[in-house]
Amino acid sequence: MEPFRVPESPDLTELHDRLRRTRFPAATPGPEWAAGTSPAFLRRLVAHWLERYDWPAQARRLNRYPHAIATLPEGRLHLVHLRNPGAPAIVLLHGWPYTFAEMLPLADALAADFEVVVPSLPGFCWSPALDEPFGDVVVARMVDGLMTDLLGHARYLTYGEDVGTWISDRVAGTYPGRVAGIVVTHPAYPPREERTALGEETARFFTALDERHADDRGYAEIQSTKPDTLAAALGDSPAGLAAWIVEKFRAWGDVGGDVESVFRLDDLITTVMLYWLTDSIGTSFRPYIDDPVQAAQPPIEVPAAIALALGDRGYPRALAEHTYRDIRTFRTLERGGHFVAREVPQEVAALVRSLR
Repeated sequence: MEPFRVPESPDLTELHDRLRRTRFPAATPGPEWAAGTSPAFLRRLVAHWLERYDWPAQARRLNRYPHAIATLPEGRLHLVHLRNPGAPAIVLLHGWPYTFAEMLPLADALAADFEVVVPSLPGFCWSPALDEPFGDVVVARMVDGLMTDLLGHARYLTYGEDVGTWISDRVAGTYPGRVAGIVVTHPAYPPREERTALGEETARFFTALDERHADDRGYAEIQSTKPDTLAAALGDSPAGLAAWIVEKFRAWGDVGGDVESVFRLDDLITTVMLYWLTDSIGTSFRPYIDDPVQAAQPPIEVPAAIALALGDRGYPRALAEHTYRDIRTFRTLERGGHFVAREVPQEVAALVRSLR
């Protein structure tokens, strides 16, 4: 384990020059945001980025947390590690288009009672991409090795969101002797070919889910088929990178159409900056293009606390029982969209504490 600090004073001259030379698109006719990121909003975000955003101050804020780089047989992982000797341990796993920073509000909510570990997944921020496909088996092995071999925890809890959910589920299913419990807000989906055999309620849920996301699949299609083409564009344009990422915070967060009602401009830009400074947007797409290598998820026998966020309301308990065999809590959150660790950290923390 090597101590690490987020760079507070990188040379931002080129970034600011690119921002000043942004060519903003004309708005597509129709309701604002209906065709993607609002050009008017993007202009305002870029102006804020140039005129008011303070990266050194944001980096100092991030550096109030203890960072490290862990070296494992499979590769290196950047992490935030909030030590609390003698307390139960939990690992928090982010997804896309997250960074570790979106998990920090939940880490803060848990720090008094838990030892909290927040890794950056391989290919995100300062965790280099794997030399092999991004498979949940290998990444789960890295997470378990981090928690047990390097940090010395015989038992630990696990929690993930988005891509991190795949990893959290895999960790819990593969290492039940070491995982004391799993907390779930993004519950597992079985393969499409298995869904029709899981009953009418499950079939209705997935039909409604497909209808809700009918106009929101383009990002995943290109990230899973032509990620290098997309990375060439986003890695060359900070405004384009912001447009690609921020649109998902608005679409997936529980924001009522106003992304700034939950996510401040400074926080959105910090997430974009973490991708920009580490040039990791292209490698962050690896879970999408490597999805075909994922192995079948084993049943999860450890205690599970499940709370459904906005995007999964209506998810049947019977469907959860297909994967999670020891459900201790199953309920629906009143608030919170896709980024629940950031949006409603206290509610997720209460779910974690229910498994102590």
